[in-house]
Amino acid sequence: MSSQQFEAFMGRVAQGTGIQSQSELAVALDVNRSAVSRAKSRDRVPEQWISRLCALFDLDPDWLRDGQSSLDRFVEVPVVVARLGAGGGSHVVDADVRGHMAFRSAWLHQKGQPRDMVLMQVIGDSMEPSIREGDYVLIDQSKKEIYPGGIYALGLEDTIMVKQLDRRPDELVILSANSKYSPIILRGDELETVRIIGRVVGVWRDLC
Repeated sequence: MSSQQFEAFMGRVAQGTGIQSQSELAVALDVNRSAVSRAKSRDRVPEQWISRLCALFDLDPDWLRDGQSSLDRFVEVPVVVARLGAGGGSHVVDADVRGHMAFRSAWLHQKGQPRDMVLMQVIGDSMEPSIREGDYVLIDQSKKEIYPGGIYALGLEDTIMVKQLDRRPDELVILSANSKYSPIILRGDELETVRIIGRVVGVWRDLC
């Protein structure tokens, strides 16, 4: 970190904390004023200072460190080999990652928990026209609570599928968007056969 970068760091400190001087910074960090002077002359800010300021003032460490918020960065979401059946369902071949797709961190955070997200490819036409065969669905595995009308990836017995769900008293209704597929209504012990993998929060398809 050059001295110019150190001054930029101090500017971010002032913006994020209200600290206006190196003396005030030393007080906040509980270090000697000379320690701040040495950091400036060495063109280096100790990482523990970043951690302490972020803990004290609830700041983004990436932003405080270099001015770029982690929310402005891209996050790679794994594409898993297992395929979701949007018709009769499909068996899970394996859960190995075959690649990644990059999304803006800020956008993913608006949708849910990026660390819990995966992409899977859909087969079948039961969710057409909104979700087509070959589409990739973005699934947030942290979102397992069922909201009426939400679209979820779920395991039913030995199949995985993507469907719209509706919960009624003592019933779970599994719905298809395509009218040629009848609803599946589960009751009683049948409810134990369902495993909610996560909620679908996005859909991508190739246009050529």
